[in-house]
Amino acid sequence: MLRALLKKQAMEAVSLLLPKGGRGRSRGFLALYGLLLAYLAVVMGGMFTLTTRTLCGPLAAAGLGWLYFALMGLTALTLGVFGSVFLAYAGLYQARDNELLLAMPIPPGKLLLARVSGVAATAYLMAALALAPAAAVYQVQVGFSPAALLGSVAAMLTLPLGATALSCLLGWVIALVAARVRHRFALVVALSLGGMGAYFWAITRLNQSLSLLLANSQAVGDGVRRALYPLYLLGRGMAGDLGTMALTALGLLGVFALTLGVLSRNFVRLATARQAAPRRTYRAGRERQRSPARALLGRELVRFWSSPTYLLNCGIGSIFLLIGGVAACVKATDLRVILAQIPALAGRGPLLACAAVGLLVFTAPVTAPSVSLEGRSLWVLQAMPVDPRRALWAKLQLHLAVVGVPALVFAGCLCWALEAGALEGALTLVLALGASLLAGEAGLAANLKLPNLTWTNETYPVKQGASVAVTLFGGWGLVAALGGVWLLVGQALGTAGFLALVTALVLGACLGLWAWLGRRGAEIFANLG
Repeated sequence: MLRALLKKQAMEAVSLLLPKGGRGRSRGFLALYGLLLAYLAVVMGGMFTLTTRTLCGPLAAAGLGWLYFALMGLTALTLGVFGSVFLAYAGLYQARDNELLLAMPIPPGKLLLARVSGVAATAYLMAALALAPAAAVYQVQVGFSPAALLGSVAAMLTLPLGATALSCLLGWVIALVAARVRHRFALVVALSLGGMGAYFWAITRLNQSLSLLLANSQAVGDGVRRALYPLYLLGRGMAGDLGTMALTALGLLGVFALTLGVLSRNFVRLATARQAAPRRTYRAGRERQRSPARALLGRELVRFWSSPTYLLNCGIGSIFLLIGGVAACVKATDLRVILAQIPALAGRGPLLACAAVGLLVFTAPVTAPSVSLEGRSLWVLQAMPVDPRRALWAKLQLHLAVVGVPALVFAGCLCWALEAGALEGALTLVLALGASLLAGEAGLAANLKLPNLTWTNETYPVKQGASVAVTLFGGWGLVAALGGVWLLVGQALGTAGFLALVTALVLGACLGLWAWLGRRGAEIFANLG
């Protein structure tokens, strides 16, 4: 039974790689997806390698090698929890097939263990991004140490279990609170934005924190030993004290087992709990009639605003666009001074504005999972007497409302801050709107070609969907390619001429995708399921 549940969980996690419609994924798709994963691993691993290279040598020379490993262990633990806590909440307590599986003769403990395996896989991946570079840098800078290597491997195998336990406990707390409050959506969004804010605040203070740490390493070490003794033991174990590492590993295993035991006692109640809702008094009245177009758009808006996963993962780019616009207005003088100090960027403000808009627009792929999120209820929309093109247009309208308007605000603020000319400013605004439309059409086309309608947790199509990855990284690749075009012909065309060329290319691509969606895309949408 457990084996079948684990297999089901694994197939859901890699559903985008499985055959669709009786056909296997092409080798090109699998190769592209593999390159994407490798790129992410290299970028994240490289970032942590640079950090560990800064810390390792000075701390090891001061006899504080254990502090180096303790800090990286804390980083891995934080990453594991941050990356999997909402997956734990959604995967354990919000999965659509919880009630179906619990109605079968399946022990709740086995179902819980299978669900937790997905959370643990994420925690292992996130922790490895920090621990693997830390161990490698220590072996290179300090010298080869078999004991430290064994301690690091033991930490990689057991520390993510601690992160999984913490994620599951936090997900349990969120589920307990959400089952008793009326506005679960606001709660989850507030917690997510708070975590993101803390993360970006920590990133902005990273260099300052590293400098303070190296200047006061002995005091920091004493504080960790007194206040965070388990972290001190973890650092000693990873530095080569295998006896201490064995005790730490047993402790982590014990915490994980205890967490599973506690959660198994409450799993059925929380997995089948109904969200609290305000009591409403029915009042008779006349229902306002709406056109099919407005009704479809209203449906898409309700779907977007009622799903924290959808809103946070596909709408965060819009938040960055608005924040960037405000920051550009506040820091306008500083931006002008910086550009004036770099001769190569003199007079190139509109180009930088367009590049920034393009990168941020593609971080908000609102349409990329929109078809997949219909799930097994897609037939309801297909059965309505509505042209499929109208349904697709409603999804595109949602994208333009959520992304296009912030993109115009951001582009306008940057043009004002960088003192762009009238022609260049107008081209920048048109290009910002065109890039928003192109991102929406590309995401919709990618989702029609790479749908996932069999999900049990909306986290899979939103965070792990192939169409989301294709839209996001394809858009960034397009921006990079246009940067290459600037290097080839930009000097000859000038800023205004180059912006006109790029605007024409983007609008041409928008027209081509529009025609495809109206014909082939509508046909695919009508026959999905």
